[in-house]
Amino acid sequence: MWRAGLALTVIVGVAALATLGIFGYSNERDQRQAEYVTGDSTSPDGVRLDVTVQRVDPAARQLTVVVLAHPRGRYSQDGDPLVPARELVIDTSSLSQGTLTFKAGDRIQAQNVTLGLDTGVLTDYPFDRYTATIGFLASVGDQPVPVDLVFRNYDPLFGIQPTGAAGQPGGVAADLLFKRTRGTFILALFLMAAMWVLALSVLGASVILVRHHHGLVYPALGWMAARSEE
Repeated sequence: MWRAGLALTVIVGVAALATLGIFGYSNERDQRQAEYVTGDSTSPDGVRLDVTVQRVDPAARQLTVVVLAHPRGRYSQDGDPLVPARELVIDTSSLSQGTLTFKAGDRIQAQNVTLGLDTGVLTDYPFDRYTATIGFLASVGDQPVPVDLVFRNYDPLFGIQPTGAAGQPGGVAADLLFKRTRGTFILALFLMAAMWVLALSVLGASVILVRHHHGLVYPALGWMAARSEE
């Protein structure tokens, strides 16, 4: 009877954990698909910048994003949001690729831009967090153009949280916080716990061998070595 109860408990426990995992994944997926908008989006004439994070690289302390510009109103040619009516220049906060230039009448293509991370320590993993400030200035004929920013994150290992934004004529900036996703955090904690369990099991086996004066028991030594390698 108790075996049937134990089996039922195990089944219920596994089902509950599976349900919790599915719910957690669904919730985090919805959060990751969110878009953040800032800047001047009310002006009929301006430029919208779609900025998508492709990768956060803590080791290199940099952030790789894809920038796609969409001129609108009198800044677009014949209403096409991918063809500027006049040469469009976008200055970025990137140290390696500071200026993006789009010729009049040419179709705009997405550009890869590398930005720097301001703060964060990689050795704090999985509790590490990073901040970055991204900024853009748009101009046509040396005249500032109203800019609005649409920001999203596609990095599977990091979540994003805007912490501040600022705008000025022809420019927009956003302060961002990056931290490990819930799935990455849980997996890291699980591996830490598993390593501690393995280490303590080896320690416990060693104490038993010493207390009972078994000497060098080679099967036990082999088992301990296997656990240590795991």
